[in-house]
Amino acid sequence: MREQLKQTIETLKKRVMYNLQVIRKNEQKIREILKEPVSSDRSERLEERYSINKEMLKENNESINIQLSIVQFLDRYHQKIDKFKLEAEPETENNQKDKNPEPKDFNIVKKKEITKDDYFELTIHNGIDYDANHPYYDDDEFYNMLMEHYTDLEDYEMCSKLLVQHKKNDAFSSN
Repeated sequence: MREQLKQTIETLKKRVMYNLQVIRKNEQKIREILKEPVSSDRSERLEERYSINKEMLKENNESINIQLSIVQFLDRYHQKIDKFKLEAEPETENNQKDKNPEPKDFNIVKKKEITKDDYFELTIHNGIDYDANHPYYDDDEFYNMLMEHYTDLEDYEMCSKLLVQHKKNDAFSSN
């Protein structure tokens, strides 16, 4: 079960990255369209590109929420998950397998905005890569939180990677 959840996280992560690539391409096309003279055709094409980007951002937000939930679930219940067997099926009170189970009431999870802390949790649990595509990549406070976290864990290898990556980012942004 753990591996399947990790595969789900990876699949969602790949989808987010794909969406970000499409969004970037759309942004380039939008810049090109904006150079054209104002017309109804131009407005329609801009609206179409903006609409696509908006939907993809919405999908990414939901995908990241799902990833975060899975990571938190794995953290909380890792011992129980390891003991769980996929072959095990729930049995009824009569110790017979239920052929037509009644639908159960599920609590509806309300959609929430992803906070900086959520991104932090995702990042330190490898739910999302800390790279140029990360929403807080250019945020010094977030970088400092990561450095502090890995310093506390005495994971100096990760601290070194972050430091090198941060220096590259500083060099790139100063050009």
